[in-house]
Amino acid sequence: MSADNTRIFECFKAGTHTTMGGQTAEWSFADLDRICNNYLYRTDRAPLVIGHPLTNGPAYGEVTELFHKRGGLYAVAKVGKELLELVKRGYYKHVSASFAHASGLPGWSLRHIGFLGATPPAVKGLAPLAFSEMAEAPGTVCFAAATGASIAPPPPVAIPKGWVVTPEGWAFYERAREVHLACPGLSFAEAASLAEKHILQF
Repeated sequence: MSADNTRIFECFKAGTHTTMGGQTAEWSFADLDRICNNYLYRTDRAPLVIGHPLTNGPAYGEVTELFHKRGGLYAVAKVGKELLELVKRGYYKHVSASFAHASGLPGWSLRHIGFLGATPPAVKGLAPLAFSEMAEAPGTVCFAAATGASIAPPPPVAIPKGWVVTPEGWAFYERAREVHLACPGLSFAEAASLAEKHILQF
């Protein structure tokens, strides 16, 4: 069985970035590690929103987990059906991570992930990456990255003649392929492990 509303995607990347407010700063691997560690201490979950609302709402889902791999910050999120449908239909093609200083902890904390329409590319490394043109809330910084919604799906894979594949095994492979497409910075083995952990429930 599949957890159909769970999605895993890259939402930010290490490097030198300029925020929507015009601030330029270097974001290191250590900064991303701190963001992930800070998220473990939170009692609330960062919402998925449209754009960058000052009030962090309304929410169309929530980020259940953050992890960092080789300079990429990834979100595991429960996405509401309405937002899933809008993304599938191509209305929102980018995600934008918004951060605020962590309360009582070093570094930054994820504030929300905003879903955006078409915006020009900005941050190098995410394919493609963009910044929102909406205003930032005071004390926060917002960045944007493509969700991969505009990427063409990979061609179908034919099962070699003579091979026997169970429905569960095929579902596992398909989910692993989806995660790998959304997170090209991960190996297929890492994508498969994430699909098994977060999405597939046999």
